[in-house]
Amino acid sequence: MNPNASDSESIIVDGQEMIVPTQSAWGQIKLNSEFRGRQIGGAKIVMKWVEELLPSNKIKVGLVILPKFDSWYPYFLLKLQDHIQRVQLRTAVCNNCNWSGIAAHAHDVDIYIGAQQSNLLFKAGTSYPDIPCPNCKGKLPGPVQWIIK
Repeated sequence: MNPNASDSESIIVDGQEMIVPTQSAWGQIKLNSEFRGRQIGGAKIVMKWVEELLPSNKIKVGLVILPKFDSWYPYFLLKLQDHIQRVQLRTAVCNNCNWSGIAAHAHDVDIYIGAQQSNLLFKAGTSYPDIPCPNCKGKLPGPVQWIIK
């Protein structure tokens, strides 16, 4: 990987090097679903979240080339007080008041692929408590550990 490239920054998350493209690089990625000549896995879904969340700086997307593939594997990254947490994003809808927003959780084992001590990270990720609906304080369906938007 080329950590000095002006189209990205290199960061270490859970012992795994990730490349985080710049805002302008994401504009180019949107055109052809590629970064540095390689496809991005799930690019259409990734771009949906990138367009909605990247301007807020709450979420970053780290890219890794996994050994079994010749494409970039995306990870959504949430900055917490003391570390960067890998998360899965989803739209959450409250069954009580119909509030709708973007939620994140760390309950998906796939978000730890390639990390050092992935089993321990998964266990730690699932230990964060679920949070209630920000509007009515009712229970949101599925795991919701953070409200992003």
